[in-house]
Amino acid sequence: MIPYLADLLRISICTLVLAGVISSSVLAEENLFKLEPSDESERDQSFLEFRNQFQQAVSFREPERLVTMVDFAVLNGVLAPNGMKAFAERWNIDSIESPIWEVLDSIMKLGGGFVRSNRGVQYCAPYVFTHFPSELDPKKYVAIIDKQVPLKAEADFTSDTKEILSYDIVELLNSEDIKNPQIEWLQVKLHDGLNGFVSRSAVRSPRDYQACFLLRKQKWRMISLFSQF
Repeated sequence: MIPYLADLLRISICTLVLAGVISSSVLAEENLFKLEPSDESERDQSFLEFRNQFQQAVSFREPERLVTMVDFAVLNGVLAPNGMKAFAERWNIDSIESPIWEVLDSIMKLGGGFVRSNRGVQYCAPYVFTHFPSELDPKKYVAIIDKQVPLKAEADFTSDTKEILSYDIVELLNSEDIKNPQIEWLQVKLHDGLNGFVSRSAVRSPRDYQACFLLRKQKWRMISLFSQF
């Protein structure tokens, strides 16, 4: 082969390889910032049946039924006292106005997954907690939990739409805002640098309320319910 043609061929091959590497890198980055809904409950028929009953108890706000599905040693938080008594007092579960009904409803509607721990294989929810990428800081990043969510130029529905988001992971520009339920709009930044505002209702943090369930003596029970905020 003529020398300069050989050099040209080597350069072309290197260029194609480099382009492939860059393309794969960009694709990997884009995938890192996507979190599609996921629910693994159907992998275990016994849990699926329990889950349906649990959701019914929550939907109809039945405290007597709910407590039979909660473990006597339920974990209520890292620093909170644990156990059923503390759980009942914390949530005032005898009241149909207790915030626990909305908290559990929002958790169970968002799927989840089975995870291994020193207590055994648990089902934990929501999927934002179980499937959130370990490469991203859960204190800084949150998930868009719906599709066709507008990224607004200002904290107002009437402002210009800068982008449409569907199950994206976005960075909070003020990480403390997610802790304040009174703040209706969160300022966020996309992985490509574009920033704007999204409605709080379309966002969930992996540190928000999460529940885990464990099979003990052939019966599923909720063994933890707490937030990391």
